[in-house]
Amino acid sequence: MVGVVVVAIVLFVHFLSGPGTVAPPYSAGPPGVPPTPPRETPLDILARRFASGEINAEEYERARKLLKDEPPG
Repeated sequence: MVGVVVVAIVLFVHFLSGPGTVAPPYSAGPPGVPPTPPRETPLDILARRFASGEINAEEYERARKLLKDEPPG
């Protein structure tokens, strides 16, 4: 009889707590670890290299056209 009462109380408390009170496993990374930034596309890398002065405008345009499959010229 005591076991039935204990089970009833546990089920009642579980019912009152409602759904979603416990996070699903592996829903996020560990606490304190920042999320991974999105990966740079080849065009992003090219633009960054041009902006930093690593390549000149001619090299930038040539590489951009190659990456976008545009005809040279």
